[in-house]
Amino acid sequence: MPHQSPSKAPGLPALASVVLALVLAGVLTPIVMLPRLLPDAAGIEIGEAAPLSVRVSPFERSTVTQPGSAMAIVRGEKVSAAQRQFVLARQTPTTGQWATVFALLLAATLAWSAILRTEPRSSGLRQHLADAGLVVLLAAGAAAVMLLTPLSIFALPVGSIALLSAYRNSRRCAVAVGGLSAVALGSMGAGAPEIIAILASQAIVPALWLRRRTSFANHAIATAVAAVVGLSVYALLYYAAWAQLPTSIQLGLASWLCAGLGPLVSLGVAVLLIPAYTALRGDTSSRTLSRLEKLSQPLLRDLAQKAPGSWQHSLAMAKLAEASGASIGADTQLLRVGAYYHDIGKVTQPRYFIENISGSEHSVHENVPAMDSCKGIVGHVSRGVELGRSAGLPEQVLDFVRTHHGQGLLEYFWTK
Repeated sequence: MPHQSPSKAPGLPALASVVLALVLAGVLTPIVMLPRLLPDAAGIEIGEAAPLSVRVSPFERSTVTQPGSAMAIVRGEKVSAAQRQFVLARQTPTTGQWATVFALLLAATLAWSAILRTEPRSSGLRQHLADAGLVVLLAAGAAAVMLLTPLSIFALPVGSIALLSAYRNSRRCAVAVGGLSAVALGSMGAGAPEIIAILASQAIVPALWLRRRTSFANHAIATAVAAVVGLSVYALLYYAAWAQLPTSIQLGLASWLCAGLGPLVSLGVAVLLIPAYTALRGDTSSRTLSRLEKLSQPLLRDLAQKAPGSWQHSLAMAKLAEASGASIGADTQLLRVGAYYHDIGKVTQPRYFIENISGSEHSVHENVPAMDSCKGIVGHVSRGVELGRSAGLPEQVLDFVRTHHGQGLLEYFWTK
């Protein structure tokens, strides 16, 4: 008799994925253009305090900046004639430039969404919306920083979402969202390719280093590696542009210094956002899993008392699952808890299962029709889901109950 098909988290359809990528690119485009548009419209006048900052690329020559400086005008400083002339000479973004930025962002969002769709645990709408929402918030925060402060764009936590994704998903997902974050922030203001390259190194290098649910120590090492790579990429690009290495430090805000500090900021932000990101994804928090794996939990206590053989089997499965998960970088705590609860449905009819029958006892199935035996055994899956749902088990844990029997036949009773 076949089992019911196990519940499976639905992935995002291809058409919906493309639509979401289009919407996300459309939302990001005006945000990343703000640092270029608003200063021109804010009314920057000679001798008056600048209402907003104006940025340039540290790798391009400008009449109002020194080599390596990214600030043409700092918000609050009195505007000189040369600075005013620089603002007037800047060309308002054309339709072609708007289209170029949109096309670049669309390519990045399509690649990100396509990679998410290939990951079984990350392919649903909830994961897409979680990543998209965080990227939009990061871009909006970056635009505000660029307009209101002299802080270098390289000091922003461009790699924070990639680190979160590496913690909960796969390397591929982390690289995809890291690349998207780098393109979104790098397209702001001057939007030089060199800026995108440095931000990409800050965001993608840690993601390539890490595995899912890796330790904080590994995150710290990956962040240190990204800091070194970020500094190295900046130095190489700077030397290519100016035939010298960066040397000056301006109040700790030098772009080259921030190229190394950015990954450290990303790690701090990622650590703070782990609980929120877990909730956005619909994952079960580590705190909840720690509570559920206590053997004093009513469901586990009932299983140990009413179906002791099944409970011993669950403990053995927990050890195997944990060891297997550790070898591939999976969430070992979730695997252990899922194994504890996967057979809780057996408490309702424990004697239908041979592990709960002593050697001197006869099997219940000797005097029961094969179809009833089959229903009794298969039924522990649905009964387990009902018990777990009544007890408030998270869906991720219920998935272990729901799917652990697969879709095959109970061949012994089928033959009988």
